[in-house]
Amino acid sequence: MPDLLAVWPDLEKDKKEYSKIKKHFEDGNVSNVHVSLQPLETQKLNDDAIVQARRTERYVQQEHVDIGGDLDRNRAPGQNAGPHDVSKDVKKDTKVWMKLHKQNDNWVIVQISDKPLSFS
Repeated sequence: MPDLLAVWPDLEKDKKEYSKIKKHFEDGNVSNVHVSLQPLETQKLNDDAIVQARRTERYVQQEHVDIGGDLDRNRAPGQNAGPHDVSKDVKKDTKVWMKLHKQNDNWVIVQISDKPLSFS
């Protein structure tokens, strides 16, 4: 979270989004998280900018599954495979809009949305 807050200092003010992201980072069933952004279009006005980007998120999700048991008609008693964990590769591609503001020589994130943003 400290690295994310360095580029998105106002995130802590958005309690819902901050909690959602923090929960995702702390989820013991999620590992190998990689997020990349590919800028598609940039609009700049003085020290502000709006960037439309493609966000690709990849991670491994552990899922607890039960694949049947003694009551399964296709299995003989005592052949219960029982519950076990399965790794699932997850890839999400979404389009996002980011409002940025220039602070000193750095750009920081002001807002991220899945809907188009405008200067206001």
